[in-house]
This record gives sequence, C-alpha cells and structure tokens, in this order.
Amino acid sequence: MNIHRSLIAVSILLLVAVSGCAGSTRTLTRQINTLVPATLTLLPASATPDPITPTSTDLPAAGTQAPTRTSTATDTPAQTATAELPDREQVIANLVAFARLYGYIRYFHPSDQAAELNWERAAINGVEQVKYAADSSELVQRLGAFFEPAAPALRVFPVDEQPALPADLAAPADGAQPRVVMWQHYGVAGEYPDGIYHSEIISATLKNGSLPEGFYDPREPFYADLGGGTAALVPVALFADDEGTLPRPASAGQPSPDEGLAPGVLNRRLAGVVIAWNVFQHFYPYFDVVDTDWAGVLEESLAGTLEASSEREYYDVLRSISARLADGQAYVTNPDQSSIYKPYLQLAWVEDSIVVLDARQAAGKHVSAGDVILAIDDRSAVEALGELEALTSAATPQWKHIRALPELLNGPLYSEVKLDLLTPTGEQKTVRLVREIEYWAVPPHPPRPGPVAEVEPGIMYVDLDRVEYEQYETAIPSLESARGMVLDLRGYPRDSRVVLDVISHLTDNPVKIVEIQVPITTYPDQQDPRYDHQSENIEPQAPRWRGKVVFLTDGTALSAAETFMGIIEHYRLAEIVGQPTGGTNGAADYFSIPGGYTLRWT
Repeated sequence: MNIHRSLIAVSILLLVAVSGCAGSTRTLTRQINTLVPATLTLLPASATPDPITPTSTDLPAAGTQAPTRTSTATDTPAQTATAELPDREQVIANLVAFARLYGYIRYFHPSDQAAELNWERAAINGVEQVKYAADSSELVQRLGAFFEPAAPALRVFPVDEQPALPADLAAPADGAQPRVVMWQHYGVAGEYPDGIYHSEIISATLKNGSLPEGFYDPREPFYADLGGGTAALVPVALFADDEGTLPRPASAGQPSPDEGLAPGVLNRRLAGVVIAWNVFQHFYPYFDVVDTDWAGVLEESLAGTLEASSEREYYDVLRSISARLADGQAYVTNPDQSSIYKPYLQLAWVEDSIVVLDARQAAGKHVSAGDVILAIDDRSAVEALGELEALTSAATPQWKHIRALPELLNGPLYSEVKLDLLTPTGEQKTVRLVREIEYWAVPPHPPRPGPVAEVEPGIMYVDLDRVEYEQYETAIPSLESARGMVLDLRGYPRDSRVVLDVISHLTDNPVKIVEIQVPITTYPDQQDPRYDHQSENIEPQAPRWRGKVVFLTDGTALSAAETFMGIIEHYRLAEIVGQPTGGTNGAADYFSIPGGYTLRWT
C-alpha cells in the first residue's frame, strides 16, 4: 500500500466531508515555542583538527605512579611521578568534583581573569591536574591551586569544614562608589550563526552602599557540594573598581588554568564530557519535564569515557549524553565521516516492524516498497534499531524512530550489508546491498506531488516543506478560488512566511502565534530562574479563503512546524490528519568540544 498516496486521498475525502473549521486532532507541542528553523536533515560536519596530540593515555592500573602538574607559572603541564594512582572510583569522584566546579566558575564567577580564559584548554588541563588525586584532602588542594589564578576569591575545602569568607570580598572602603558585576546569560552564548542567544558580564554602581536591583551580594557566595568529600564557596558577583574586579590574583604562583596544554587523547575526551555536561546542567530548559538523573549522567559518562577503547566508543558516550536530554533537536556531529553510507532505502516504523517505503538505485533492483527488514547482517533488525535509538535524542517515540531509521544501515562507502526480508506476498529472501549514498542524502519521505499542484479539479495541494515563497505567491489566485486544499506540513516549512500568510487567510480574527520564553540565567544549577517573555499575533488578511482546508502532518514536524500546527489546532482553523508530530519546540543552538565534535540542542 502506498502510504503517501493514501494520506493525500484521506485528506481529499475529508475536504469533501468536513468543514475546514472542524476540530483538529491533538498535536504534540512543548512549552517554549519559536520560529527559528530546525534542521531535520543532519548534514555532516566538516572535520576539525584535534588540538591534542593523539598519544595513547588509557587510564593506568591502580598502584602505578600518578602524574601531577608543576606549580611554576612558566611550565606547561608536566607529568612527574609522585604517588600511586587511586582506584577508578576515586578517579571518577575527582573528575565529578572538577566538572562541577569548572561549570560554576566558567559560567558564573565574573572575575576578569576567568572571563579571559580559554576554557577548552582549561578543561583539558584541569582533568589532568585533578584526576589522580589520592583522596579528598589532595583533591581539595589540587582544585584550589588549579582555579586560584582565575578565581582569587574561591574557597575549596573538605565538605565538613567551612572557612571564613575572604576579607577582600567586601566593598572597598576608600569612599569610592564601587561597581558590582555578575554574569547574565540570555540562553547562553553558542555558535548558531546570527543566533538569539548571548552571554555577558553586567555591572551597576552601588548607591549609598545598597546593591542594585537584581544583583547578588558578593559577600554571599554560592555554596557547592562538589562530591568526593569536597565543597566550595564560589562568588557569583564581585565588586570592581577602575582597575577591574576584586580581589586581584596573586602576582606569582600557579600557572593560569589555560596555560600550556596537557597531552593525551584521554584528557581531551574527559574534557569534552565536562564541557558538554555543564552546558546542559546550567542551561537546558526542559529538566522540569524530562525524567533524567542528570547528576548520574555525569558519573556514567566519565566512566564510559575512561572505558572507551576507540573514538567510536567515545562518540557513543557523547550521543548517550545527548539522548538523556530527550531533546528532539539534539544531536552530536562526528568528525569521522567514514561510516555514513547506506543503500538507497527509505524506511519507516509500521506496526512494530521496519518497512521499506522506497528503494532506488542499485537497491531498487533487489528490494521493493512494502518489504519488511527482519535482520541486518544476521542481527535482529528491531534489536539493532533499539540499540541505535538508545543513542538518539527525542521527546516522543515517533520522532525517535524517524531519527534513528536513516542511520540503521550505515557503514563505510562501498561496503556490503546483508538484509533478510519478508515480502508483501509472504516470501522470505536474503539480499546483499552496497552502501553507495550518504544517509542524509536519502529524503525522509517517498515522492510527493510538486510543491504546488492541483491534485483533482478544484483541489489544491501545497507542500509547505518544499514550496518557495515565490511559488506560493504565483499560486495564490488558485488557492483563493479552490473548493479545497491539502496543506502538507510533514517536515519543516521551507519558508515560514508562507505558513504565516496561509493562516492569515483562514481566520477572521487575530490569532496569537506563541509566547516565547527565553531563560535568563544568573545563578548556578538553574536556581532563581528568570525569563524574557515575547509574543506576537497574526492579523487576518483579505480575502478570507472559504474552501475546505486539511493540514497533513506526521512525526517529522517539529519546532516551527509544531508551532503552526498548534495554532491550527487551538483556533480550529482546519482539520488535521496524519500522525502525531515530533514533540519538540524551541530555538536550537550549537557548541563545540575538543576533538572536532559539535553538539546541537534546544
């Protein structure tokens, strides 16, 4: 059965049978909405050079000698024998404590020195500095010494002891009007071109000794239990004078955390986990609706990185971190693009089976639409899909299937994959296919009509996933006079202006697009949350289209597509047919970690 043609046929029948303003089926949406595009086809990222010399640094066995970083400011991180290595449990506890403190200082400690650091290098050097601490006492010493040049007011101590606050956290007493400074993250600064997110240190002058509204008191630092028997007091605001933030760092002592670069693949990988975990810990806005033990994710990911014997296994660790977000826009790009090839097969999850929707090129000679894939290289196809989905981030089952299926047959270019199939006639057969095309080059849907087409007399079809605005403008007279139309919003709208204009012709009254809520983060661990609230309306536009309208959607619709479907549903502007949408909304961003990996998230 051709699923695509059947859905369009059902849409046409509904146009004849129901009014365009009938109640629509439920569309899955999320809390934060936006019209920022979401990339549904995952294009490969260009590989970037690994900044670390790829020498082997697998974690040595307990009992061997541990390296430390020297304390002279001119030295690069060096490996010098000092003591026997701790066991793996202690190593993980050391890394967890470092990871937590790293995030607090990087994103919330507003010293001039911290703001100037290369934090990628600092992460690499830091894991080298602390991972072999023998116990909590040595861990306290190493953490304090490492971060002191960037955070002179920081205090690290055993969890059952708390030192007095440093006297130089107080405001200057010389009669001047000091400033108070702190971090403010609008979302958080990322790498999305022309993105809406940014981070900045803001400042204001004290008046009559009183703090400006919205600023924290430098004399009340954030208390953090770092784990591993350690804790810290981290000022999230500082006083500043004309020469900079207070207190000033000592003129000599430890090298800056970003000075030099600790060698080794293991350090680079552990640093990547530290960086990624902290971005989500402090800025991912959906933990209130996602059932995830995020503290446990840090420990699991560090342990998985210590155990990873290859770059592929490390990539799976990063994907597992992303998957635990249940974020339908999240993914990790792999700089190794050697295994992204597959036969030209479009697959779908149908009645608990993996079904071929379309087969082309060489694969089309051996496989047909409707064939069920039973096994892949003698492994259960369903089990293989389940393993892949465990590494796939999605908020709903339908979007998880859709994201994972295109990668199911991936492997090196021109390599062979063996498939055991069940045909629609009940015949079982085995075929061997050659991987010859990048997986992302195979479109997610079978062929459709043109971007704008008259599928029956007086019945117009518009593919909002493909139609250009100029094509839409040319078709407006036909749409105005049509007795019905099918608006296909499976996927992501190519041009949001088209959908906005369509909606304006389907209503007699203004409709609210969304309320966008951008988190404004100023305090660690998403405490004291603040939001920037924005909303817009779509105004009605003449002429009001009187033809019957059906929107067609499925699990590939998310982000702006779900925003539009939510409007259609809420205001009952048209009938909705198809399948539940993908279940993720919000504006996406990117950040990079050592090794050439890029992580995308909402």
